[in-house]
Amino acid sequence: MENTQIKSESRLTFLEATSIIVGHGVGSGILAVPYLASRNTWWDFIWILAIAYLINLVLHLMIAELSLNNGGAQFVKCFENELFTGRFKKVATWIVFAFLGFSVLCNITSFIMGASAVFESWFGLPTWAGALAYYVVAGIVVFFGMKIVGICEKISVFAMVGVIGLLFVATLLSEKSALPVTFRAPSNLMALYSTVAFSLSAVMSVPQVVKGVDGDRKKIVAAVASGTGVNVALIVLVTFMTLLGTGTSISKNGAIVDLSAHLGGWVSIVGYVFSLFAL
Repeated sequence: MENTQIKSESRLTFLEATSIIVGHGVGSGILAVPYLASRNTWWDFIWILAIAYLINLVLHLMIAELSLNNGGAQFVKCFENELFTGRFKKVATWIVFAFLGFSVLCNITSFIMGASAVFESWFGLPTWAGALAYYVVAGIVVFFGMKIVGICEKISVFAMVGVIGLLFVATLLSEKSALPVTFRAPSNLMALYSTVAFSLSAVMSVPQVVKGVDGDRKKIVAAVASGTGVNVALIVLVTFMTLLGTGTSISKNGAIVDLSAHLGGWVSIVGYVFSLFAL
C-alpha cells in the first residue's frame, strides 16, 4: 500500500530519529525496573525483557505502517481515518484523544516528579522548586520545534551511554552484591513485565520519526528497531549494575539515585546527571 505525501516541519537524520525513540522510552520506567527486578530472579528478568522487546517492536512497526499510510499522521488521526466510522466517529475520536491525553499527562507527571527527586537529593531543593525548574528547561527545548528536540535527544543519548559506562565500571570496581535468585510470586513477574514494556514504549514518537525521515520505510524500521534496542541495552546495564551495587535494598526513588547514594563520591554526581538526561 502506497503512503500519501509526507509533510514534515523538519528533517531528521537517522541518529536523531533513533534518539527520539530512545528518549521517549528512557525515563522513570527504566529507573524503576531494577526495583522490580530485585523482587524476581535475574533469569526471569532476562526472558521477560526479551519478550517485551519483541512484542513492543512489532507494535511500534504496526503504528509506523499505520502512520505512513496516513501521511505521517499522529496516533489519534490514524484512528479517525482507519477505525472509526458513522455518526459516532467524532465522539469516538475525542474519547481516544482524552484517554491518550490522560496517559501522556501521567507520564509527564512521573518524569517531573522523578527530576524533582534528583534535585532534592542533589541540591536539597523543595519538591515544588525542583519540579518547576525541570518543567521550564524541558519546555524550552520543545518550544523550538522538532529539529531541536531531535538534536537534544541525540546529545542526551550519547551523554547517557557515556554516564552508564562510567557507572558500570565504578560498580564493578566496588563491593558487589549477589544477584537475586529467589522466586517470590507470579504477580511480581507481571509487574516487572509491565514496567519493562512501559520503558520500551515510544508509540507517540513513532509518527514523528515517520515524518522526520520523509516516509523512508527502511529508515523508519531501522530507527525504531535501533532505538528500542538501545533502550534494551540501557535497561540491562542499569538493572544489573544497580543489583550488583545495592543488592535487594533498592527503594522506589529510582535506581540511579539509590546506586549513587550507595557508591557515594563523584559517582553520585554522575548518577544524578544520568537521571536528569534520562528524564
